Amino acid sequence: MFPQQAWFTAPKADPIVALRAFDNALKAGTNAQLLAAYDFLRSLGASALANVPTSLFVGLLERLVDPASSDVAGLTGTRRTDAAARIRSDFLESGHAASREVDLLALRSARFVDNDHLDRAVRLFRDIVGKDSVGTGATSAQAAAEQTVNAAASKADPTPSQDTPAAEVDANAQAAGASNASAAARRRPASAPADRVLCDELVAAFAAHGHVAVCKALIARMLEARIQPEVSTFCHLLDAYCNAGDLTSAETLSAQILSHGTPEQIAWARESLLIGFSRLGNATKAQKYFDALSRFSNGAVQTARAKDIKGAAGVGKAQSIQTTAQFNALIRVSCERGLPGEVMRVYKTMRHEGVEANSETYALMIRAYGRSKNLTAASRLFYKKENVPGFVPSTDMQAALIEAYILAGESLLAWRVLADPATDPSKQPALPSHWTFGPPQHLRNKQKRSSEAVSEQAAAASLFQRITLDMVAPLAKDLSGKHIDYLRDRMRLANIPAEARSVVIAQLMRAALVDSPAYGAQDTKLALDLYGEFTAEGGSARGTLVPVSAHAAAVEALGIAGRTDEAVALFERTLEDAAIAGEATAAYTALFAGLAAAAGSPSTAEAAVKYLALMQRDGVVADAMTLTHAARCFGSQDEARSKLDGVLTGATARGIVPDPSRHDALYMLVGAEAVESVCSLLQ
Repeated sequence: MFPQQAWFTAPKADPIVALRAFDNALKAGTNAQLLAAYDFLRSLGASALANVPTSLFVGLLERLVDPASSDVAGLTGTRRTDAAARIRSDFLESGHAASREVDLLALRSARFVDNDHLDRAVRLFRDIVGKDSVGTGATSAQAAAEQTVNAAASKADPTPSQDTPAAEVDANAQAAGASNASAAARRRPASAPADRVLCDELVAAFAAHGHVAVCKALIARMLEARIQPEVSTFCHLLDAYCNAGDLTSAETLSAQILSHGTPEQIAWARESLLIGFSRLGNATKAQKYFDALSRFSNGAVQTARAKDIKGAAGVGKAQSIQTTAQFNALIRVSCERGLPGEVMRVYKTMRHEGVEANSETYALMIRAYGRSKNLTAASRLFYKKENVPGFVPSTDMQAALIEAYILAGESLLAWRVLADPATDPSKQPALPSHWTFGPPQHLRNKQKRSSEAVSEQAAAASLFQRITLDMVAPLAKDLSGKHIDYLRDRMRLANIPAEARSVVIAQLMRAALVDSPAYGAQDTKLALDLYGEFTAEGGSARGTLVPVSAHAAAVEALGIAGRTDEAVALFERTLEDAAIAGEATAAYTALFAGLAAAAGSPSTAEAAVKYLALMQRDGVVADAMTLTHAARCFGSQDEARSKLDGVLTGATARGIVPDPSRHDALYMLVGAEAVESVCSLLQ
């Protein structure tokens, strides 16, 4: 029998066969098969991509930005945005004419970007509307990495562009030659309708993280620039209120949407309110909006939320069908209130109505069972779904089951759940390491790592995608206060393979340094004890490759513990490895987080200034969290402003926008300037 897997793979470097495999994967393959098929096709060069129809690029991006998927073959958050940027860059550089569909789908990926990297959304928008664009691709990213932060800010942004409106190439650029025409095609001005759509996408990216002030400022600037916002624009603002937890303002705004919006937009507003109140555990309000949504069809809500890029969808006859997200919101309320019986009632209603459950549904149900100590129901649901052909349990489901076992005192069973993705990559398929599309960070005049070490690092990176921080957080809480032999015993009895232990320990170290209700109190002693497992006699990870993130966590833990000199020494020893692995920003973030624990002393301020200069010299681009920790290293805001003046100017020019709650120190310094810098793009 002809193997089905052969439909999605090319046995040799034949562009025609590779294109057929890519087409088949798009039609019938999984996300991992699709991205692997495209990865092989792009490895054949631009000439092979030139034969790929625009419709296939559109189909690939639609999969990548599907809001129903929490991850796409291991791609989550900023990596998902970077992947969309790379695909669009491939599309343009292989000679395709600019496509509005490709551009808008790529820009939509900015909604998934992490809160620390919202400047990616700004960079994408800047490139699309022709503000300081220098093109796309790895070459421009590497060139930007070689500049200091200030130089990078005064020039163009290194991140690949995401959106180019469908206008004609400038006549002067056509006369200048093919290369200039290609660059101009990515910089040409947007038409008036496209401007509004692009602005909506920029607002949506900030709304996803609850940046209400930025969203309101952008809408005000749209009016000043004579770009008329539509009801959908204010639906994004309502999302921002809901994500920020300001449901009072959200309800006030929703009254206007209910008066002037289409049925789809009304359903959008009510669903946002339903989800917002469910996060707060307000069952009465959640049920109110759930009942109100029964008048709207599933398709209408999805159309309004997806913002159909091909044109406004017609308003069909209202149907009594509700969405998975709406039922999940009701389940979440019951889960937070500790009512597993109500969870099951809602789930049965959901299935009776013919609404399909997804991984989020099952994760919430498992968590509800776990918190009520019903391990039988939790494990039965997980393993029942695991055995369904074609269904891959999400990392959220695995994290929920691990939490359930830990709450019931069954730590060994929890570790065995963790061992599953560590030993069977098919449980959470991950992309090759070279699908990391963020700007490469490296130090000058440093030799490349050997191919063997690179392969080991790639394998570790693959495991990091399958063993997430949320999965190990309950295990880190369980380890706190226990002897290190307890960890070694769990590793051995759970059969955690040697090649996975280094990744597990690195993630446990990171979880130990988080101080939150979900992760528990910060435990620097545990983090340092775990780091010792790489070198101690009898250590569970002795002799394995130490992940860069483990070094970074150790640097931060040493600094918090008051051992600043040791933290600095470890940072300097491991910085080269971090830079080669593309994790230099994370290394500096950890260093500044450690130094900030001793804020106010002259030596801390001197060290912060020294390493900020080193970071700039080596072209390491700081993110919002890096600058936040750096700002905390100084005794006062005035001192921080004077020492960080050049860095802050470059950061705001790049589009970094701090979150008032997460990046408090940075927000106090540049909050208003950052918002104004973003809004200036609409002039």
